[in-house]
Amino acid sequence: MALASRPFDDATRAEILGAQEGTLPMRTLLSLGVRLATLAAEVAREALAAPAAIGVRVEVVGFHGQTVFHDPRGERTGVRFSAQIG
Repeated sequence: MALASRPFDDATRAEILGAQEGTLPMRTLLSLGVRLATLAAEVAREALAAPAAIGVRVEVVGFHGQTVFHDPRGERTGVRFSAQIG
C-alpha cells in the first residue's frame, strides 16, 4: 500500500481552527475548502507516484474531508448535524 501525508502549515491550521470556532468569514471558509481538496489531491498523486505504488491498480481514493463542526445530538445548536469541507 502506498501512503503519503503532509502536515498543515500554521496559517492553514489556524484557519481550520477558526472554522471550527465559527469565527472564519464565509468566503475564507469556502476558499479553505477548495485549498484542502487541492492539497488532498496533491497528496494522493504523491502516493500514486511513490515507488511502492508501481504496478498497483488504484480503484478508490478516499478523502473524508476536514470536519469543521460536529454536533450529532444538536446540543450546541438545537439541530443535529456535522459539517465537513474539502
